[in-house]
Parts: sequence; C-alpha cells; structure tokens
Amino acid sequence: MEAFRNWQLSQGYAIGSLNGRLSTVRTYAKIAARAGAITPQESILIASMQGYASKEAKHIDDKRRADGIPTRTGAKKAEAVTIPKDIAQALKQQPETWQGRRDALIMCLLLDHGLRVEEIVILLNPERP
Repeated sequence: MEAFRNWQLSQGYAIGSLNGRLSTVRTYAKIAARAGAITPQESILIASMQGYASKEAKHIDDKRRADGIPTRTGAKKAEAVTIPKDIAQALKQQPETWQGRRDALIMCLLLDHGLRVEEIVILLNPERP
C-alpha cells in the first residue's frame, strides 16, 4: 500500500484521487478478510494505511511542485472557475416563459447559492432516489 501511495504521488495524481483509491483498497481488503482471502493481520495492516489530510496535502503538493512533479493528471482544474458578475447576471436573465423562469431559477441556485448540479436535480425531481 505504501509503494502504491508513493507511486501515485510520483505520477502526479491529485491528493483527493490518491485518498479515494486508498479508501477503495481498504474497503476491498475488509471484504477479502471477511471472505477469508487474506488474513486478519493483513487486513489490519492495509486498514492502517491512511491518506493525507488537507493541511498535509498542501505541503506535499508544494514539495512536488518544487521537485518538478505535477500535482494532478488529466483536465480537472485545481482551482474553481470564477464567473464575472456581469456574465452571471446575464445568465440569470431568461425569457418570461415557464422554461425561462425554470432556467433563471436554476442559474440562481447554481450561481448565488452554490448548489451542485446533483443537488438541483434532486430538488427538481424529489421522487428520484
């Protein structure tokens, strides 16, 4: 597990991705231990391998940048995209129709209240799980 974690760091994976993968391995190790595929001692060793906290992650990323190692792979950005106020206001201006009012509400929920798309889908379709 430690070698896997270090390999991910050297390959430039984001700390959040690395933590997620370690969590997945720990979960599968618990299942494997219950099934008898690995020993309880092996399961305990795997479970003891933790990811990085956010404070720790910042220091690790700073060190990786200094060493010329990327801190994320793929197209996902490390920083959020900011939308200028005039563009946000224009996005909220919709025609006075049922669909226009719905779209204006969605844009207000996204831009003003910071809801995620999944949260808006739940609000608009409460009967869906």
